[in-house]
Amino acid sequence: MRHDGGGGGGPQHHRSRRRDLLLLRSRVPARVHGRPAVVPATHLTFTSPDTGARVKIRHEFSVDRHPDSVWEFFQDIPNVASCMPGAELTEEHGEGKYSGKVSVKLGAMTATFEGQCTIDPDHGTRVCQIEGKGVDRRGGSRGQVAVEYSVDDHTDAAGGSHVTVDADVKLSGAAAQFGRAGLIQEMSSRLIDEFVQCLEAKLEATTAEEAAQIQAREVKGFSLFFASLWSTIRRWFGRSGNRRQT
Repeated sequence: MRHDGGGGGGPQHHRSRRRDLLLLRSRVPARVHGRPAVVPATHLTFTSPDTGARVKIRHEFSVDRHPDSVWEFFQDIPNVASCMPGAELTEEHGEGKYSGKVSVKLGAMTATFEGQCTIDPDHGTRVCQIEGKGVDRRGGSRGQVAVEYSVDDHTDAAGGSHVTVDADVKLSGAAAQFGRAGLIQEMSSRLIDEFVQCLEAKLEATTAEEAAQIQAREVKGFSLFFASLWSTIRRWFGRSGNRRQT
């Protein structure tokens, strides 16, 4: 499915693009109800804000494109950054080193981490290692992340790509509250979901100018909080129902 480059950018055009994107996403393998297929966190640890929080989490999702196309997209770092809600690339130093900042909002709290990252891709295996760290100068929080992602051929008969992302996140200071298991799992799922939507839309763009106009939407902190709360309530009632049945 392709989009025409013309036609203007009015509300009707954007609604039509949104419908087209949703139709595209409904055909992508390994999706559940239009969302990326997410593997639950393999390990979650939350401690007090004084000692910090550490979270290890894995996400898997599918893209209806050849792995070479998806891998090539991931090598365009400014393009990738534009698909990450709250991320801003500020400087490229060469040899895979970048400076940038990431803003995270939760209700009235906003943490903006400014820092650096190193990106080390292996083009032969389509596996990439990312190391990053940053400081929220206003709140005194610190963050450190190690990410490995891989792009593989999808085993489904429909083809496409299967992407696996493993992240090891360490937070200290006030931002450690983001490390609470249910909250960060919901937050990362929403961020991945928005990233995949943006990625697919950019890959569907017919011109470079059209692709450059596509940006990730902000993921609202209040909606994340209540979504996490609702997920917790549903899990609690699910466990209660299972106990009553046994």
